[in-house]
Formats: sequence, structure tokens, C-alpha cells
Amino acid sequence: MTAHCDGARVPRRSAASVRLPADSRRSNPRTWQPALGRLALFLLTLPAVADTACAQPRRRRRARLKILDTKTRLGDSVDLGNREGWQAAEPGAGPEHRFQGDVVVESQKLIAGLCSQSGQVVLLSKAPNVKRSERMRLRLVSAKGKTCSTLRAVRIEKSTGQEATLLLTAATAEGEEVKAALRLGAFTEFVEVRPVANAGALRVAQRSRFLAIPEPFGDDTVYDAWAFPGASIRIPSEGLLAAFPDGAESIALMTWPTNRDKRIDAFLEGRGAERRFAGLSISFDGKSVFTAFVDHPGIWHARAVDDPTWLDKDIATEWQRPFEAVWRADFCGQDGTDSWKPQPKRVHRWSSRFARRITYPFWFDGDRAVVRLIGKDYLGWVLIYPFDRSDRTPLEVRTFDDIMRDTVGMGICEYVLDKEKDKSKLSRRYLKGGVCDSTGALQHFFLRGIETKQPEVVGTLVDDAVDLITTSRERVEEYRTFSARVGELCRTVEGKSSGLKALSDKLQRWAGEIDKVCRDQRERMQSPEAAAEIGREIKGLTKEKDPENLGRCMVLGRELRTIQSSHEVILARVRKAVSRIRQLAALAAADDPEATTLGAQVREMERKTIGRD
Repeated sequence: MTAHCDGARVPRRSAASVRLPADSRRSNPRTWQPALGRLALFLLTLPAVADTACAQPRRRRRARLKILDTKTRLGDSVDLGNREGWQAAEPGAGPEHRFQGDVVVESQKLIAGLCSQSGQVVLLSKAPNVKRSERMRLRLVSAKGKTCSTLRAVRIEKSTGQEATLLLTAATAEGEEVKAALRLGAFTEFVEVRPVANAGALRVAQRSRFLAIPEPFGDDTVYDAWAFPGASIRIPSEGLLAAFPDGAESIALMTWPTNRDKRIDAFLEGRGAERRFAGLSISFDGKSVFTAFVDHPGIWHARAVDDPTWLDKDIATEWQRPFEAVWRADFCGQDGTDSWKPQPKRVHRWSSRFARRITYPFWFDGDRAVVRLIGKDYLGWVLIYPFDRSDRTPLEVRTFDDIMRDTVGMGICEYVLDKEKDKSKLSRRYLKGGVCDSTGALQHFFLRGIETKQPEVVGTLVDDAVDLITTSRERVEEYRTFSARVGELCRTVEGKSSGLKALSDKLQRWAGEIDKVCRDQRERMQSPEAAAEIGREIKGLTKEKDPENLGRCMVLGRELRTIQSSHEVILARVRKAVSRIRQLAALAAADDPEATTLGAQVREMERKTIGRD
């Protein structure tokens, strides 16, 4: 008999077969009598200790979220240094509680000041070692599009000491009332704003040069305020939007449940180097909007990389990562953004994205970030920020993925996968990798000579590999259909406004790139039927034990990997073009209404054709 311990096989021995060393079997009262006495004393005193513990009243957990009545009006700001006369509401207070002045809610992470005279909710950070505590200001907008200018009433809807929900009644200059609920937690970095009555949108005042729509499985869409001369732009709804305020000590995040019809407008102000996004307007559409911020000195970094002499050279930045995480570098050029995860060191290897060997453009030398411009389209700016948590990220540090889980209930990658509604039919019963994993596992069965004993498992692994190849081929055809439809749509708008014509030309160029890649590589791609035939041959090897089965399985597995590799090279190049089209369509929301309409049509076409519903 054997026992298993952490994967190892350990011989199991009977009690009679276990023999102690000779000296340990000797009866030595000096050794065991004192220990026995201590054990007896412990057992005798245990009931008394238990009775004493039960007799003592349980200490009440200290409330960590405070609702404060300032007794006066705050004006347009929150002065935390002067709390004279402020009074805290009792934990558990409800709608019957009445406030005499303005309201301040203080948690372990943030402070929310409800300023009645200006109609604003001012959010301040309590993070240590930050130079500036104010993060953003929130205002309600009526269903008619009027911004509220006063808060008429604040009532406690729910208060537990660990969480609080306040009912806000605001009013526009015309006297139109708007109601919404504000929810905060004792240990969370976000504020939930839920529409109640006549609430059309949430206005978020927050200055930043860069806005970004993170894309876990592709390239981010980054908006640079310097690139937009107009007063406002329209931003597509993707469920998550990040803003990078000056000072590089905070990142503001706005999240909301999936809603493609949500309207998001970004407003701009300033000129030249002082040009900034001044704020956002995010429509409610009957659902909550969450605002949050993650704070840490040096939490993000941006620098210009626009010198052509830097091409194909290593550029050591002056910035060092403040903590371990899954960082991301967005190279923002004229035609869009390329996003890269860092390598642990400088590496030079094959990249399916470029179909050649490259020096990967982002890595860390110790904690210092190093970037490399691997093409002319990388000239511009590079933006570096923590995208996700690693196994060495400090617990007190929050990431985008953490905020998404806390607000919409799922991680950012799960959110996007759910949004894209993956069409794959893969069972993935045994492995979650690709064809390489499946064929590697297949060889294990043949190497041990048990393929005839486990034909069902072998068959499932073969089906997984063939289904993945089939799905990859279907995806290639979907991309090709999408490019053809984009080309047809763009040809219908030729000859109109200059902004529309410029966008149409760029979209057609990238759509043509998709079609060219598919045509050039089509002869190299074997059909899914060829993969299925290979799969049937592998399954046939399980019917009869033969010493030649292992060698034949290795040859057939290599053929499956070759087929999938040809598809992956095409998919990588095509995804880059689709990413550029998606970014161009998103960035089209500048000053030209016709270009904005075309951009929205392309994004909707992408969702319908490629399954991003």
C-alpha cells in the first residue's frame, strides 16, 4: 500500500512495523512525568477558562465608517483641518436622522464631502505619502441634460458602520429635482452612484491629459488631450475608463455594467501644454456608475519618445516601478496604440505580431523601466501603468482588476470575455492551453503505452486540438468578412467632409491589410478538414497496441501544431489591424459629427461581425 503526500508516493507502514530507537523505548520518568503533569493541569483548568471566556461580554466591533454632520455649510471645498463642531451620526442611523449642516462621509480609504451650496460631492483620498488629496468632484445631471447646482436634502437610507447609503436630492438652476443614491464601504476605494428619480447622467470633474480604455486581450485605446482641439469628444462605452491625473500619484477609474448605448462625453480645456480633459459625463441609463481611484506615488509614468534617432535603441527611463504588479506599456503613435506587457529582462525572439524576431519593447532592469522603439509608428508617447495584480503585489495595493471585481462583480478579463461571448465549442476538459498542450499530453499516453487503455481521454484531447484549429479558422474568416464590410461602408462616404475622408482612408488602409494578409497566407493554411483527418488517425492508434504508435503520434502531433501555428501567425497580424480599426473608430469622436457617426457604425459592425455583443 502507498500513501500520497504532495504528489509523492510514500510507502505506508503498519504501526507494528514502526520501531523506535532503542534509547527512546526506555522508560525514563524524568522525561515523561513532567510533561504528563503539565497536560493534566491544562485539562483540569480548561473548563474554567472556557466558562470565563463565555461569561465575558463579546466586544462590539468598532465602526469604521463615519457619517459626520458639519453643522455648517462647506461651501465649494472640504477643509479637513477644521472639524470643530462636527458631530458623528450613530452607527445604524436611518432615514429619521436629520442633518443640521452639510454631510461628510469618512471611510478608511476616502472622504466624501457633500457640498449643498455647489451641488457637488467632493472625493478626497486618505492614502499616505500623496501630495494632493482631492481626487474628483461629482455632480448629478437631470434627464433633460441640466447639471445640478445645489443639494437640497441628504437622508440616510442605510448605515451599518461598515457600509452607508445616502439618498441625495439635488436641483438644477431651473428648480428641477434629481434624486440618486450614494453608497460607500468602510474599506473600499469606490463610490457607487445609483439613479433614483430623473437622473440622466453623472458629471465627473477630474483633470488629466490621458484617458484610456483598457483592453486585456489587445491594445488599449488611449486619448491624448493634446490631440483634440474641440471642446468635447464622444467616447465609446466599454465598461471601464481610466484617467491619469497630473502628479502620477493616482489613477481614476470609472466602471459600469455592460451597456453599449451608454453615452460618455469628455470635456476639454486649456491650450498648448496645459491642454487637459476637464471632466466626463456618463449616462446612467437606469444603472449605477462607479467611480474609484487607486493611489500610490509614482503609480503611472508617461514620457515622450518622439526622437527618430531613438528608433531600434534601448531607452532607459528615469522612472522606477513602486511595487510589483502586471505592468503595461502603451506606445501611442499617430496611427494608434500598441500595448505590451514587460519582459523580466531584455529578450530578442520571434514575435507572431510582427512575424519576425524582435527585441521586445518593454522590460525592467531591476525596478527601472526600459523601452525600445521597434518601428516608426511607435514614435510619440509611452504610458506605463499597473494593469493587474501579480503574485507579488502588496495586498494593500489595488489594481484595475480589483476595482472591476468590487464594482461590477467580475474581473476585467472575465468582463471582456463575457462581453465578447466566446464562440469556441472547446470542451477543455483536461487542459486550458492550446494545441501544444493537447499534443504534449497525447504523447504522454503513448510514451507510457496506455493509449489503448484510455481511448476516451485520448479522443477528448484530439477533439480539443481539432476544435481549436477549427475555431481559429472561423475567426480568420470573421475578420476577413469584417474587413470587406468596412471597405464597403467607407466607399459609400467618399467625397464628403475632410475629417470623414481622412478617417475613411485610414480605415480602408487597415481593412485592406487584413484582406492582404489572409490572401497571402491562405495557401499556407491547411483546412480544418485536414486537421480532423489527422485527429481520426491519432484516434485509430488507440485500437491496437503497437510499438510504432509513439513515433506515429509524435509525427501527427507535429502536423497539428504546424496547422495551428499557421493560423496563429495570421490571427496575430490580423488582430493588430482590427485593433487599429477599433482605435481609429473610437478616436473618431473629435470635431467632425460625420466622422463620429462613421466611427460608431464601424464599432457596431465589429460587434456584430466578430461577436463583441
